[in-house]
Amino acid sequence: MKLLIFVALTLLSVAGFSEEMSGRVVSIADGDTLTLLVDGREQVKVRLAEIDTPERRQPYGNKAQQALVALAFDKDAIVMWSERDRYGRVVGRVFVDGLDVNAEMVRGGARLGLPTVRFGRVIILLGE
Repeated sequence: MKLLIFVALTLLSVAGFSEEMSGRVVSIADGDTLTLLVDGREQVKVRLAEIDTPERRQPYGNKAQQALVALAFDKDAIVMWSERDRYGRVVGRVFVDGLDVNAEMVRGGARLGLPTVRFGRVIILLGE
């Protein structure tokens, strides 16, 4: 039942994103920011939407970064997005081989015991 609710909330949250871009993940800044190479020439910084991980210098920051590296680095990705943050980064949901990277970071954070990984309302379901 929890999985069904999780999938439903994931699908609903994707519905709010109106733009799509694809490319290769060429850099991971931390556990929730990556760089996508679009059309082989334009580098776009992407902030994973609805998720917050520790920064690199904070406790668990390196683990969060390593988790994102394992999921996305040097892989083709699709980003569904609709806004940019105050730093000009695209804010969106990242998919690699059909896997929702944002959701997987939360799932993985729950397994690793990362204390500050959040994913909208879904974290409540994962924490039960």
